[in-house]
Amino acid sequence: MEELKKTAKATQRVLELEMTSNALSQQKGNGDLQSIEIERNENLNSAPTLLWTCKRCARNFENENDLAVHEKDETCSKDKRYVCEICGVEMKSMARLNRHRSIHSDVLQHACASCSYRGRTLYALRTHERTHTRARPHACPRCARTFRSAANLASHRRRHQPPRYHCPTCTKPFRFKEVGPHRQSLQNHLAALHSTAKPHVCNTCGKAFATRKLLCRHERRVHNRPKIRAGKMPTYLKQQQDNVT
Repeated sequence: MEELKKTAKATQRVLELEMTSNALSQQKGNGDLQSIEIERNENLNSAPTLLWTCKRCARNFENENDLAVHEKDETCSKDKRYVCEICGVEMKSMARLNRHRSIHSDVLQHACASCSYRGRTLYALRTHERTHTRARPHACPRCARTFRSAANLASHRRRHQPPRYHCPTCTKPFRFKEVGPHRQSLQNHLAALHSTAKPHVCNTCGKAFATRKLLCRHERRVHNRPKIRAGKMPTYLKQQQDNVT
């Protein structure tokens, strides 16, 4: 992602200088144009030179050490990767990348015929419609559970695999590393049991907790706060709320 930003910035500057050079070619003398050409060459030279290429995924690197570190990464693949220019996420196909790009937009052009739901993509709408039809076409090959979307199935299948992460202090295994809803993750475990930091403070009584999950449980049990659905408000509901106000 950092390499992409550097290259994009240098390229943008070169394009701006080209436009300036063309605009001034009819107005100024050779001296001014020569200074512009010098700055243009400096920007071209400042762009990162990528000489080392991974033979498996064709990714380029500035030096041999970075390439050696990359080749030890298990995520390196022979498959060509398509990178989102906004957030840097990698996809295996251009179709998936185009579908992913829609999450960066608030344009909801696909409307559900049965409720007020609106989605960014036709795929999202089809997945939502299964909440009305009760269809669950994605079946786990190792158990009897079925799911409405391929993403939910992929998340479930990890439960049939050995844990990928282990606590560096007590070696307890975990299937998830990042903090997420309804997941016992390594990060939650480290914060709750192996850290003295308590950054999550109750606004009612001032008691501090190591994780947001523990804080929410405290608020529900002690202060009778209603249980709130995990995640942020869907975009289509937020837009409807904004239109009313």
